[in-house]
Amino acid sequence: MLANTEGRGRKKIMNSITKRRVIHQVKIDPKISAPKIAASTSNTLDRSVSAETVRRVLRKAGYNGRVA
Repeated sequence: MLANTEGRGRKKIMNSITKRRVIHQVKIDPKISAPKIAASTSNTLDRSVSAETVRRVLRKAGYNGRVA
């Protein structure tokens, strides 16, 4: 019998609390860069978080990187 078992596949780097913290940083300072957010998140998580992961979280939350 086939079944989906727990624990298979790649684990997520950022949980929902960390994602909310990233979005909160952008609300405080909208001009902060993704690499700076990634560096501060990496320090708090003790894992490496790429800037592209931060951008992906922000795009999903409705933030886009555009210059006026």
